[in-house]
Amino acid sequence: MEEKKVKTTVWVALLYKKQYLIARRSDKVKNTGLWNFFGGQLDPDEDVLTCAVREVYEEATLVIDPANLTLFTIYELEEDIIHLYICHVDKKVKPVLNQENDLFYWVNENNFKKLSMANKLHKATALYAKDLV
Repeated sequence: MEEKKVKTTVWVALLYKKQYLIARRSDKVKNTGLWNFFGGQLDPDEDVLTCAVREVYEEATLVIDPANLTLFTIYELEEDIIHLYICHVDKKVKPVLNQENDLFYWVNENNFKKLSMANKLHKATALYAKDLV
């Protein structure tokens, strides 16, 4: 029996005064219409902090300092290892989205939980929402 490959992904929750920046996945990628933090797959020979910074820049054209990243948790699933970081920002930034996302929204914790209960969150973001309950 062939062993399943486990992929490692890194996600960043941008947080400003109890509000999270989330983006809706476009029709050009899998999981269209689901909301998520910025993140993606770890490249070969890349460390997780470099991946976090790269993914936020690629998807939102935002530059974050790795020193501002705090590891929230690592989810170890059967097919994925998900590193989730929190990055506090000092203002509500306005991302310039790439083709992976078509809309962004600053959401408070209550609305974030409502999206979770409606199954409108992508995997890593949904796992984080469950931890907030």
